[in-house]
Amino acid sequence: MNTPLRQPPVIGAVLVALLLTLPLLIAGCGSSMRVTHGYDHTVDFTVYQTYDWLPQPDDLGDPLVDAPEIAFQIKQAVEADLERKGYRKVDRAPDFYVVTHAALRQQLTRTYIDRWGYRYPPRRWPRRGVVVDLYDVGTLVLDVIDADTDELVWRGTATDVVAGDPDEVRAQADEAVRRILAPFPPR
Repeated sequence: MNTPLRQPPVIGAVLVALLLTLPLLIAGCGSSMRVTHGYDHTVDFTVYQTYDWLPQPDDLGDPLVDAPEIAFQIKQAVEADLERKGYRKVDRAPDFYVVTHAALRQQLTRTYIDRWGYRYPPRRWPRRGVVVDLYDVGTLVLDVIDADTDELVWRGTATDVVAGDPDEVRAQADEAVRRILAPFPPR
């Protein structure tokens, strides 16, 4: 006599929980960083050989954006990338200036769950509900300004969910700079 195999309720609950968290795990494995670029097509970027930093305000009122170690990390990453591309940092009369801007905003997402899943009398899993996630989204902007004209000639931006761990934030900053500067100078 063959009787159908029944899964215990615990296995069903674990399976549903796994199915709910799987998209988050997959999303966490790949980079969700969005990078954009734009530049003045009339500018001859081949004449640029030297650069310097434009001074920035010290305190913008955001603890993550104002964190000196993150600003230092970004500056080091930009300088290393520009040096690798053959640009020299100078104190006087640069060909272009570099300036960075950073912003942080909180974002809220809601996921609605409505009557699906496995049913084990007298339990029903899950019933109805809303999952609310609150997280920080950071944007890094890197501008290149012509030193002679004081005009913005190139801009790159990177936007991503900001990690909570300081070491991960530093790694994200490095990746953002690398990806922003990948197409600089435009050809």
